[in-house]
Amino acid sequence: MENVAVKIAAITKLPVKFPLNHFVINLERCGGCGACIIVCPFDCISMQHFVPYYVTHKLSQCIGCGACQSTCPSDAIIARPSILGTCS
Repeated sequence: MENVAVKIAAITKLPVKFPLNHFVINLERCGGCGACIIVCPFDCISMQHFVPYYVTHKLSQCIGCGACQSTCPSDAIIARPSILGTCS
C-alpha cells in the first residue's frame, strides 16, 4: 500500500501522508553522509556542517514514505508513531 501512495504522490506532486510515520534523526548515530537528503522525494531534509535536519517550512510536504529511514547506513533515522505523519 505504501508503494502505491508514494508513486501517486510522486506523479501528482501532492503530499500523501502515512498515518504512523513520524521520523526523528538520532544525531549521535548519524555519520553525516547525506544519503537521506538525496533520496527524500520532497527535499524535506537539509544539512549544515555535516548535521542533517528536517527543514521546518517543508515539513508539511513530508509524505512519511520512509525513504530517508530505509537508506540511512547508520540507522540514525527512527520512525515514531504519529497521527500527522510529520518529521522533526
